[in-house]
Amino acid sequence: MEMGRVLLMLLVFSTTVLYPCSLALTQDGHTLLEIKSTLNDTRNFLSNWKKSDESHCTWTGITCHPGEQRVRSINLPYMQLGGIISPSIGKLSRLQRLALHQNGLHGVIPNEIGNCTELRALYLRANYLQGGIPSNIGNLSYLHVLDLSSNSLKGAVPSSIGRLTQLRVLNLSTNFFSGEIPDLGVLSTFGNNAFIGNLDLCGRQVQKPCRTSLGFPVVLPHAESDEAAGKSSHYVKWVLVGAITIMGLALVITLSLLWICLLSKKERAARKYIEVKDQVNPESSRKDDGTKLITFHGDLPYTSFEIIEKLESLDEDDVVGSGGFGTVYRMVMNDCGTFAVKRIDRSREGSDQGFERELEILGSIKHINLVNLRGYCRLPSTKLLIYDYLAMGSLDDLLHENTEQSLKWSTRLKIALGSARGLAYLHHDCCPKIVHRDIKSSNILLDENMEPRVSDFGLAKLLVDEEAHVTTVVAGTFGYLAPEYLQSGRATEKSDVYSFGVLLLELVTGKRPTDPSFARRGVNVVGWMNTFRKENRLEDEVDKRCSDSVDAESVEVILELAASCTDANADERPSMNQVLQILEQENQKVAENVESFKSRVLCKDDARQRHLDVRSGQFDGDGKYSGEMVMGGGSEGDRNVCSTRTMRDKDTWMSVPVSLMVMESIPARWSWVADQKEIERKEDARVPVLGEEDECWSEHYGVAIRVFAVWLLQVIRAKVIPLLCDFWILENAMEEACDLACRDYGCVCGDLRIVVAMEALLAFR
Repeated sequence: MEMGRVLLMLLVFSTTVLYPCSLALTQDGHTLLEIKSTLNDTRNFLSNWKKSDESHCTWTGITCHPGEQRVRSINLPYMQLGGIISPSIGKLSRLQRLALHQNGLHGVIPNEIGNCTELRALYLRANYLQGGIPSNIGNLSYLHVLDLSSNSLKGAVPSSIGRLTQLRVLNLSTNFFSGEIPDLGVLSTFGNNAFIGNLDLCGRQVQKPCRTSLGFPVVLPHAESDEAAGKSSHYVKWVLVGAITIMGLALVITLSLLWICLLSKKERAARKYIEVKDQVNPESSRKDDGTKLITFHGDLPYTSFEIIEKLESLDEDDVVGSGGFGTVYRMVMNDCGTFAVKRIDRSREGSDQGFERELEILGSIKHINLVNLRGYCRLPSTKLLIYDYLAMGSLDDLLHENTEQSLKWSTRLKIALGSARGLAYLHHDCCPKIVHRDIKSSNILLDENMEPRVSDFGLAKLLVDEEAHVTTVVAGTFGYLAPEYLQSGRATEKSDVYSFGVLLLELVTGKRPTDPSFARRGVNVVGWMNTFRKENRLEDEVDKRCSDSVDAESVEVILELAASCTDANADERPSMNQVLQILEQENQKVAENVESFKSRVLCKDDARQRHLDVRSGQFDGDGKYSGEMVMGGGSEGDRNVCSTRTMRDKDTWMSVPVSLMVMESIPARWSWVADQKEIERKEDARVPVLGEEDECWSEHYGVAIRVFAVWLLQVIRAKVIPLLCDFWILENAMEEACDLACRDYGCVCGDLRIVVAMEALLAFR
């Protein structure tokens, strides 16, 4: 009896404790969850990665070793993943393939990747990764493929890659690598294609000789070949003489390099340093003053004399504006290359040592949504900063100066998204972090593709507090300043978020934060927003110059985001990474709504022959036809209104003629299908609903295509493309095309359902 009780207790213990444990995730499963926690899964592709699952081997993108619970590969490309690569990746010691390319990952490649010693393929291309390649990547002795292209990686190419004897594919192109490519091991087998797009790389592989600080190519003596070593002793003495000469020359070069390094120790490796004295201003030489030109990344294709000569010739005719730091000039080089030059006010200059130290930080920053600092020139009378020139001007000019130019809602969202990317890079990816402190529309510059770039984040000054963040010298602009900054005078990332929220409101309303219409109500733009949110009248204040119809839901999302950014409590505001994530989701929704098209207009013939009667209209940005389309031929009371949706052709909403309408004759009732979603009935708008009993008459599709082809040939033959909107021409053409098609198919035009292929017609148009 006692033995039975013991067996019963063991049975209960095994079923309640041991059995559930056997179904729990393994260590690899928990590691994958740690990796997921650092990713921004905006499209919920990883929604089936759950802690409650028995096995991780069925998760999206995960493959395990046969018969084991060990992760073999992670394949998550093209999934719009954001965030960073978790250092926990190093725990997956059996990982053989890691594919995270074509996503939005930022941060650095973790050093722990070197612990994945069985890794065969590493695909990280087309992300936003920064930093350098971990030196311990040489531990991946089985690596066959290494693709890190199209990122923002910088630094030297580690020599440890040369130890990867199994490496067959190497792609480090389109990054910011610099220095000499090691010519050893497997690295010596790859050519220019593996490194293209890295302007600061040199070496045999890219057929670009490296230069010393003196500006001369480095010449390395080659070792004597076996054949030379076997020559008679008659030539030995000449070999010795040559070797001694080379050693002497190397000694001279080494001493020269040491001397130059001692003179220029203030200049860092992140920039190319050129000092020019008594070249431009003879008066300065008499005052023992010098002219110094510094170019960052060595990417200005001009000599120092050419640049300084142009800088000296700038005058009032070249002024294009003024900012928080001083006057901005437009500098055009002899080959028509154009740059923006910012002259620093004397009152804002600090010591040369501190000033140039700050420039080191700025010169090392490169991002597609930031205005890059290209160089710095210290003249005897002033200091000048050289930037990329953006011909489209600023967002402030576009919104407030050029009042006749419309700006589509989708473009405004694009500008907000790009600006958020640039600001998030400053906050989260720079080390030390950079606080802009003067976010405003005039500091958002636009290129020819309307891609925004954040400017004036520069002249950074290292803070002395314990956080060692970076802040700019600019005092900020009234209307954009966060309340806590006005009180304490200390700028933080959250004060930048507040200013960005004001910028979002400016994009929505088309008005400056200090617009008189706000002042008349006794509020600023933030107070106005809070008032109108309570009254639910936000759509009344959307900028009327939007060239496309604004989706109310999209506006509501942006205004809610702006409200979060401008929260009076700084701790309640989102980070710029969170703001960026929301804007990416919203832009994706708008893009999907714009680009997608699956539409039909189904109109009941009601057993009577009717005529098509369309009144001119246009499709707006929300995809709705603003004109009226009816079926005539019956009594006036029988006239019914149809609706349709269309797609956007490139960036322009096109006026859609009647020829783009799609007519069907069905024996049930009027119906409308749009984007494969069922539309609810609205009696007041007389929008019909698709019923479940209505069927697609696929047997008539061949007739429909035949009708369309015949009609299209007639239109081409008659050369009446400009008259497509003419109702009578269309009616006659469609009737004749119908008769010709039905002659072969044996059908009756009164029963025919015509489905026009929109994509073909748009391509023809």
